[in-house]
Amino acid sequence: MNHILDGLIDILKNNAVNIDPSLITMDADILEDLDIESITILGIIPEVEEKFGINLDPLVLLEKSTVKDIVNEIDRLQSNFGKD
Repeated sequence: MNHILDGLIDILKNNAVNIDPSLITMDADILEDLDIESITILGIIPEVEEKFGINLDPLVLLEKSTVKDIVNEIDRLQSNFGKD
């Protein structure tokens, strides 16, 4: 899952204004620790989908509160890819 975390860090660094990459850890809370607004999370969906080859449900993504939650969701979607 490290490749997912690394990819997500790159995406967040490129899209979140004034974010310190050292704060982006698995346990970091998206809103509280990273101060990333919901609109920014919604804005990165196309880039996340393209990078990881998945389709994200925006409502499900907004329910995630930590970086780990998002990484786990990406991992789950990648694991289930093609099983529908």
